[in-house]
Amino acid sequence: TVWRVVAQDNTHAILKQIHQPRRAPLAFLTLLPKHFPHNCVGVIACAPRRGLFMFALAVAPDNLPVSTESLMTAYGQIQSKAASRADLLTALPTLRPRDIYDMVVAMAARSNPDWPGNGFDLLDKDARETIQSALERHAPLIAKLIAVIDASPPTINHTDLRHDNAIARAGEGCWILDWDDAAKSAPGWSLHSQFSGCLRVFACLNRPAMYQSQSARARDEALMAG
Repeated sequence: TVWRVVAQDNTHAILKQIHQPRRAPLAFLTLLPKHFPHNCVGVIACAPRRGLFMFALAVAPDNLPVSTESLMTAYGQIQSKAASRADLLTALPTLRPRDIYDMVVAMAARSNPDWPGNGFDLLDKDARETIQSALERHAPLIAKLIAVIDASPPTINHTDLRHDNAIARAGEGCWILDWDDAAKSAPGWSLHSQFSGCLRVFACLNRPAMYQSQSARARDEALMAG
């Protein structure tokens, strides 16, 4: 739940109720704007037991739509610099790709029917079994990809990066909001909604006809064969 607050002096803020569980601790949310004052909003008040946090809003309500270019530029700058900021990295839990993979397998198998937000419940039995079969068939390749991710230098990852979680104003750059699900891992966890990187993996494994360029398909297949 998010509210926009306007004080009597016409300053603006965001009041957000953060429901548990969330990954990023208060220490990280406090440190982030100190490192990136032009791209991240700061915590100005909080009541952690009630899950309430108030963030300073750097722009007035007439902020402009955020372009993909400005969002990715701001996020890329944050990630590249954050990789060398030990205080930020140590304040975050590590996001392990093996844990994510195991969770997807469990959700596809519906081993926990009470799992909140299980998108696999929207699929019929045949579709779920097809996904389970693909995960099992490509388990060796997935293990290789996980090893590549684990070997990459870690940085901070937003994990919910989208245009709705950013604000911009002409000449004032882009501010990225809602870092309460942030985690430490190799860069890339937040980019699924910004470009077709995940789609390329799917196409290479299952739908080669989706490629417009056979040379691109050959390069991806060589990379997968590793």
